[in-house]
Amino acid sequence: MFEIIKNLVIKLLRIPPEPENPMGDSKCIKVFRPSIRYFNYTIALLILKSAVGFITAVIVYLAIILSGTHNNPTSLAIVNILAAIALIILILKFLISLVILRLDYEMRWYKVSDKALRIREGIVRVKELTMAFANIQNLSISQGPVQRMLKIADLKVECAGGGISLEKQESRPENNHIAYFKGIDNAAEIKELLVERLRKFRDSGLGMDHEELHHQASSTTLPPQSDVIKLLLAIRDEAHAFRQSAQQLCP
Repeated sequence: MFEIIKNLVIKLLRIPPEPENPMGDSKCIKVFRPSIRYFNYTIALLILKSAVGFITAVIVYLAIILSGTHNNPTSLAIVNILAAIALIILILKFLISLVILRLDYEMRWYKVSDKALRIREGIVRVKELTMAFANIQNLSISQGPVQRMLKIADLKVECAGGGISLEKQESRPENNHIAYFKGIDNAAEIKELLVERLRKFRDSGLGMDHEELHHQASSTTLPPQSDVIKLLLAIRDEAHAFRQSAQQLCP
């Protein structure tokens, strides 16, 4: 049943089943997905929110009943009908949210090449973020108490100049400076991979930033001005001597 709904949503929203590879050598592509425990984590949060909403609705219903509405059969019937409608809405909302969370889990992709990384997330508002290694400045792992219990974590990637984000439905690029590998169970492994590829990328000279280029340009040794003048005078004298020789040969 879920696969039918999933294929229908992908077809209606025109979501590609897998994002394209980021720039770089296709042989070096590493694909990562969130842990199934991340899905369980989002379900637990959904159940908690739904429970709060249900308890609130029950409290309101009991408050209305205890206020004396039960003495009027017509009012009691209206309250019961409204309570039944509210209960149906809560159940439908929970089921729809459950499907959305599952689709969100299925549609999350994390890809890493030797030059860049690409992250896709979202269903209705699909967002793809690409970050080149030349711009990445910092990597950090965050883990809350519940995530620690589930042995999952988020890997935060910070970019200097911002990554390029493309929202599929709006086709509008926007700059982003932070990306997350959410709900992964191998955060340390992915971080180590990124650090290694960043090091190789920068050692190759392709990752040189503007400050390094400016430093190299400013540290380049130029000949003193007096030496340049002497060289120009020597060239002038040679040209003058060559012209005199040519005039003697061709009177």
